[in-house]
Amino acid sequence: MIVLETPRLKLRTLTLDDVDNVLGIFSDPIATKYYPSTLDRSQVIKRLQRSLDRYQADGYSFWACIRQSDGEYLGNCGLLKQEVEGRNYVEVGYQFLRRHWGQGYASEAAIACRDHAFETLEVDEVISLIVEANEPSIRVAQRNGMTLSFQTRIWDSDLGVYKITRSEWESLKNG
Repeated sequence: MIVLETPRLKLRTLTLDDVDNVLGIFSDPIATKYYPSTLDRSQVIKRLQRSLDRYQADGYSFWACIRQSDGEYLGNCGLLKQEVEGRNYVEVGYQFLRRHWGQGYASEAAIACRDHAFETLEVDEVISLIVEANEPSIRVAQRNGMTLSFQTRIWDSDLGVYKITRSEWESLKNG
């Protein structure tokens, strides 16, 4: 099911048929440099099942990013509920196949997800959790209007919490 569209992308719900697509990201040690480890097929299936469960529980999760021009799978981007230091947030997260890095797809998808969170979920702020050394992901968050709000330690990693508030988003949309 198509959830969002941008000029170049369709974001659709993931299915268990996406195992090979998602495995292409999570089996790549360079694409997963800032993750605890690569994942094998069975771990990717579990990850996909968590997304399917989140669709049911929350109404959203990661979505497959498909190029409009040819239908090629590029990566995943979506929204996740996250608890950070005792507070609940909606996070924009993204992972793309390495061959599609540097083409603006992550930023385009992240902006669409951010807008969806503010417009549909009516949240007051949106975050991205990013390993401090992950400069490409930080640049995507910055293009998404986010700035470093604070740092935290989750999942045995030091993370920057990049955030945009509703009023900052409204200024971007109106500016």
